[in-house]
Amino acid sequence: MSVKVKVRGGSSIKAIPKEGSTTPIVAPAERKPQIVPDSVVLGIDTIGPYIQRIDAGPGIIVFPEDDVELANVVISHANTSVEISTNNDVLSFTRNVDIDVFGHVTKFYNTSLSSLNFTANGSLIQANDFTIGNTSLTIGESTDSLVGLDSIQVTGDSNFGSVNIDDLTPDRIVYVGANNQLIDSANFTFDGSTFTTSNTFIIGTLDVSEQSTLASVNVEDLTDGRVVLAGVNGEIEDSANLTFDGIKLTVDGDLDVTNSATIKSASVTDLTDNRIVVAGSAGLLEDDSNFTFNGTQFNIGVGQFTVNVADGATQIGGSLDVNSQATIASLNVA
Repeated sequence: MSVKVKVRGGSSIKAIPKEGSTTPIVAPAERKPQIVPDSVVLGIDTIGPYIQRIDAGPGIIVFPEDDVELANVVISHANTSVEISTNNDVLSFTRNVDIDVFGHVTKFYNTSLSSLNFTANGSLIQANDFTIGNTSLTIGESTDSLVGLDSIQVTGDSNFGSVNIDDLTPDRIVYVGANNQLIDSANFTFDGSTFTTSNTFIIGTLDVSEQSTLASVNVEDLTDGRVVLAGVNGEIEDSANLTFDGIKLTVDGDLDVTNSATIKSASVTDLTDNRIVVAGSAGLLEDDSNFTFNGTQFNIGVGQFTVNVADGATQIGGSLDVNSQATIASLNVA
């Protein structure tokens, strides 16, 4: 038996099968895929089983994926990157590149140098000079001075052989002012031998080993009107028992004078007006009501013996005992 089959208008195929057997019919053009650049075209397979589906993998495109038996299938590379070729500026360059498992570039990372600090000349990139204050420097260059700085801030330790600060004055002592700025004052000086200050407030002890000359001293623990004296260890102190109000010196307690004392006037508060003062026990000044003088009359024993200063008249309230001769110009016996 002879069979003739026409497929897609192609060449005819002749085959003579044996009786009682079957023979598959395969078109010559369908025996193997047709391969062209970037694709594989599969024809219709007239011999089963056939390909039902082809799944695309990473970086591969298959179109169509379903019913590939009845279609021409194209397999090609997928576009795995959205990046475009770089055309960087002369001061820009690619820092890092991401590449997938198929060697495709998927990401560029670019970095640029600032044109303020760098210049490109052909294939050479070099640093520009930079200015600190009014001083221009090149990378790698050193200098002994910086001119025109308004301020300098150092967060760590600094060592200086010497420092010249224009707004400081000779002989004035330097101290830290507002915003940690070094300043001085005309009221705080040292000329190499003499330390001078005004309105000084000292917390603690001021130890002066030699003589000090002070125009004025204000000691806060002293009291107005009290006389200042040296206390324990030479400390200046005062006492409520020794005061002076500018006119009168007041001593509340005993006054012990080991040598003679010249006193123009003295007021003893425990003495009584018109009583004659006598020395008592231990030389203490005292008086007695039986011994008085009121300026005109001398009186002993409260009227027992009186003498009138004006005329010398004497009155005796008791007996008059005369152990020697007595001369009496006149005698009146009552």
